[in-house]
Amino acid sequence: MTNLDVDVDSGDLAVACGPSESFVLTQKNVTDQWHMDAEGGTVHVWQESDNEWLPQIRLFEKPEKVALEIPQSLCEQSLTADLSVDAGSLDVKADVDGATVDVSAGSLSLSGAANAVTVNVDAGSADLNIDDAEQVAVEVSAGSVEGTFTQVPEQLTADVGAGSASLALPAGNYTVNSNAEAGSVSNNLTIDSSAPAGAIDVSVDAGSVSLEDKK
Repeated sequence: MTNLDVDVDSGDLAVACGPSESFVLTQKNVTDQWHMDAEGGTVHVWQESDNEWLPQIRLFEKPEKVALEIPQSLCEQSLTADLSVDAGSLDVKADVDGATVDVSAGSLSLSGAANAVTVNVDAGSADLNIDDAEQVAVEVSAGSVEGTFTQVPEQLTADVGAGSASLALPAGNYTVNSNAEAGSVSNNLTIDSSAPAGAIDVSVDAGSVSLEDKK
């Protein structure tokens, strides 16, 4: 397996690396059943409405609990992840080579190492805590993104409409290009000419972008 494709509709899913040699999906007390299959090197995880489960949930009134375990061996290799959230929530703690994130009206939390990260947020929110990122692209419509990066990325782009993006970065030899229409850009980065170089391009319509020094 080389790719993980997760689609969250309205439920809550937690994803983490574990000792198992295969992908393991567990679910308890769910209203909408979750499914997993594998095809062409990709593991797909998604929800599907199943009204037969509803009476049982109402009877016991227990909280839903859904978790996906990724083999540790894949977390240490070149696994890519496509993560999509509609109105639910997704919490991912895993090392991947690349992650593509799409959030509509829900929320996503992503932490771990990733070489490349692409984030598109509509009216939802994304919380990022990323190690070893070299390429970062953030696009926000009316939602919000909060990101912390432990490494100076070679290239970071932020395109914000009416939402907001707050990005914390380590001291580096940054070149920052910004364009703000009715919005605002706040640059509080620490410039260190002896540190690795990074290029940042920011475009804001009516929202805001904050570039902060990682403490």
